[in-house]
Amino acid sequence: MLAPGGNMDRVLRQQLLATYFNLATHRINAGTSISSRTANRLGLGTVQAAALYAIDTLALPVTSANRPRYTDATSVLDEINTGKSEIY
Repeated sequence: MLAPGGNMDRVLRQQLLATYFNLATHRINAGTSISSRTANRLGLGTVQAAALYAIDTLALPVTSANRPRYTDATSVLDEINTGKSEIY
């Protein structure tokens, strides 16, 4: 899973794993509020909502119809993991 390159589902899994590590180390918690253009458009207001959105996305096949959802889920988790979207 941690090999570079990979396809959309692999990258999303990596971001979700990074989110889990950030939760485990208490850098963030599930109730941490988030705000970004993508998160707001998707109606995701917390880290928990973003993680659940990513989990639901991973249950979908990677097809051209689902690619935008994979991109959005990956972007939201990346913003969380890099500290760009948390509201304290």
